[in-house]
Amino acid sequence: MKTSKKSIPDEWADYTPEPKSHTAGMILILIILLLLSRALNAQSLTGSFFMEKTVMGVQSGVMVKKQNNQGYLVGMFYQKNIKNNSEVSLLGYEYTGLILGKRIFGYDDINLSPYARVGMSDRSKFVLSPGILVSAQLKNRIGLEVHTAIRAGQASAAIGLSYQLSKRRY
Repeated sequence: MKTSKKSIPDEWADYTPEPKSHTAGMILILIILLLLSRALNAQSLTGSFFMEKTVMGVQSGVMVKKQNNQGYLVGMFYQKNIKNNSEVSLLGYEYTGLILGKRIFGYDDINLSPYARVGMSDRSKFVLSPGILVSAQLKNRIGLEVHTAIRAGQASAAIGLSYQLSKRRY
């Protein structure tokens, strides 16, 4: 029995597909959560968009988290490299998972919370990333977040904007 191999044209031999950008999807998730914020009515539900500088490159991401009266924080996040010309960013480095933390200091509208991000990188590697989150409410429901963490044994830094989907009651 003879099997035939399909040959591909020479101009396709070096083709590398462009990584898909999920930034539009992340922004869409935040918009949907904003629209549903009245119905969600959680104690302290916050959505944020952030940029993080890691050893793998610059990444953008979204996070949705809830903080209770005792200061415990739980949420979900998704981040991926921003597309540019470097070889590192072509790899994508998707990182998605859970964020768990505890507020240890709070004064007025400023909070300090150590946290751990636990998840999967590129859907194949388990990653644990400890860090510190400083958040400050700027105006009404809009806030600023600054993170620092350890990713792949190296320091990373992030900055983001947050929006309270529901008002805090404590």
